[in-house]
Amino acid sequence: LVNEVEAQRVRRVFQIAAKARSLKSTLETVQAEQLQTKAWTSRNGRYRPGRQFTTTSLRLLLTNVLYTGAVSYKGTLYAGEQPPIIDKQLWDQVRQNLELKSGRRRARSHQKQDAPLAGLLYCGGCGASMMSTYATKAGQRYRYYACATARRSKREGCTQRQVAS
Repeated sequence: LVNEVEAQRVRRVFQIAAKARSLKSTLETVQAEQLQTKAWTSRNGRYRPGRQFTTTSLRLLLTNVLYTGAVSYKGTLYAGEQPPIIDKQLWDQVRQNLELKSGRRRARSHQKQDAPLAGLLYCGGCGASMMSTYATKAGQRYRYYACATARRSKREGCTQRQVAS
């Protein structure tokens, strides 16, 4: 069953996101209108009040396919038993805005590569390229290279060990 009060709030957030130029401006407008997340009661009876939206909670709401009446299972969309709260056209418009104007997506392609051997090392075990990655401990970044095959699939991947730089 659709909770109409919650559905109206979700529709309003989607309308704001469709007109906004970014997720940040959407968040600012949502907060200015004092829209909050859903208030709910847990199974053991503990009441959880609605809270102010954060960037993460807003992105999760705007990317939740359940609001279109569909269900996602292992990356495939199926028709759900629930009625849609928003129409497909509005969903597509918001989805496109999020993908095109995402700061994370934009910055990723312009990140400076500070791994000097990136693209030059190949795995001795399987011949795949070695990818640069890092671990952080106490604010210190430790860079190392790992076989791309081993990183993709631990079960059937290469057994080549990581190489510190």
